[in-house]
Amino acid sequence: QIILDYFWIPRGTWVMSHWARSFFDTILPSFVTEGILDFSDGEANTRSVNSHLFSHSTAGYGGGVVYLPFCLHCIKEVTAAIKTLSKYYSISFLYKSELREHALWSATNSIDPDAMQNWFGKAIDQEETYCTFTPQEVNSSAEAAHISKSDLLQVLRGIENFGDVRMIKLTALKKYDPEYRGSKTGGIVGIDKGGFVGLKNPKEVKKGFDSVGKPTKPISVAAVVSGNISTPPLSSADE
Repeated sequence: QIILDYFWIPRGTWVMSHWARSFFDTILPSFVTEGILDFSDGEANTRSVNSHLFSHSTAGYGGGVVYLPFCLHCIKEVTAAIKTLSKYYSISFLYKSELREHALWSATNSIDPDAMQNWFGKAIDQEETYCTFTPQEVNSSAEAAHISKSDLLQVLRGIENFGDVRMIKLTALKKYDPEYRGSKTGGIVGIDKGGFVGLKNPKEVKKGFDSVGKPTKPISVAAVVSGNISTPPLSSADE
């Protein structure tokens, strides 16, 4: 795995200077074109290139994967570079329930939370701070010349369970795997066709971007009094 560290992501100009556009449209593709990615499936001894690492691996997943934090800057730049990235990766989203496959997260969570806080000054769940964002942050963010807010919103509104996403997962297309022997021209997603996968029509999303942070609809007193809302009986303690 190649992982962009998410344990400290200052807001503002830091991300723009450290994770510039060239990282997304040039460096990420070079991981594939330069043969840097490990395409092994995570099983020990499947490939000599990294089989010796598995006895020390926390997660043990290879698969030609790059993980980026699901922060506003990263998803904005991935969306801006999607035409280029689609030539090399299929792009999906990793949810909180799936984080065990992320080697840095798995390694971090093997540390005692108190030790992490006392010795390193960090909470064990830094992804809850740096790998999520709100609609308000998107709406108040500055317009960028290379990516329109409407294009970004089209992607964000296609993500089901938006509030539970924590990582962006870039999986290199199988046609770049040196040991792949199948067809490389079939137009099959993940083999020779990349881009975002798993996005829905925004109208079909039930728990998406626009629902994050919205309060539960209050029950009116009038509705309760009129009998339109059923209320539980009082317990003896309440009486």
